[in-house]
This record gives sequence, C-alpha cells and structure tokens, in this order.
Amino acid sequence: MINGLKEFLNESLTAYHACENAKALLLKHGFTPLAETEDWEICENGKYFVERNGSSLIAFTVGSLNDFSYMIVASHTDSPALKLKENPCMKGAYVTLNTEKYGGGLWYSFFDRPLKIAGRIVKREDGVLRAETFTAEQLVTIPSQAIHINRDANEKFAPNAQVDLSPLFALSTEDMKFEDIFTNENGDEKDGN
Repeated sequence: MINGLKEFLNESLTAYHACENAKALLLKHGFTPLAETEDWEICENGKYFVERNGSSLIAFTVGSLNDFSYMIVASHTDSPALKLKENPCMKGAYVTLNTEKYGGGLWYSFFDRPLKIAGRIVKREDGVLRAETFTAEQLVTIPSQAIHINRDANEKFAPNAQVDLSPLFALSTEDMKFEDIFTNENGDEKDGN
C-alpha cells in the first residue's frame, strides 16, 4: 500500500495531476462520474465522484437508500509551490524564472534540488480551447549562495521570495526559450500527461 501512495505522490506534481490520478483510480474501482450541471440518479450501494475544474474532486459511496447512509472522502489536492508568473523569463547573464509563492512552504527545501515545471496548459485545437495537464522534461534548480557570499547561511535562512526563489532556467539567453519546453525534439507540440 505504501508503494501505491508513493507512486501516486510522485506522479501528482500539481493539483491537476493529483485530480487526474485520483479520477483514474476511482474509475478503476468502479466509481461513476457525475456532472454538477445534471440531475443525479443515485443507486443503493453506488459509488460516485464529482470533479470541478480539473483540480478538485469529491468521491462518495451510498449505502441503503432506506436509511440514507453515506460516506464522503475529501482532501485538498494542492500543496505549497512556486507558481510561474506570466512571461516568466528574466534575462541577464543567465535566464531565471519569475515566480510567486503559493501556500506556506518550507522554502529552504526548494534550494539545490531538481524541480519540475508542471501544471496545466491551454491549447487551441480546431477553434476550441482545451486544457490539459503538462510536465516539462527539463528540470530547473534554485541555487543557494556560496558561504563566502552569504556568511549567515548556517545561522539563519530567510529568502526574499522575489529575489531568491527564482529557478535557474538557462545559462545564457541563447540556450533555450521558455516556449521550447512545450515542444519535443521534432518541433511538435508535446501531448499532455
């Protein structure tokens, strides 16, 4: 069971991924999707779920309709993260990504480790906007400063979110454009995950 949870967490990078993965598990175990905008036909001993905006989901089972017993399972799918701002590339000697904090994260744990760019993208297909989950292949990192630049690093850690929490994206402005993360090696748009 712990391996299943670990796999679920590893594959649920964002609320959109978590909701998509939970939906797949529910369908696999015989749950029926319901739409908020339609009348529901609830059956005795039925298993159902409702999804909203691709990022939230409520699952419930129904017992006997004579005593109207029910069980509900609910959990939030989001977690502390760095959200990319619109037009995120900040260019200088190298390219970093402009982010904002989401939630109350332990921000020191974001430094000096590989981070993934993931979330939801919206594409126009045949004149219709379609949203899908996305995970970039490229990893980014937020490098910490060397001890001789920040001598107080071992005594205190208080990153300035607007300055210190900007992942390194490319070593030069020629290396890569941000839009490149949405295409594969052949120049085609990547499919969503």
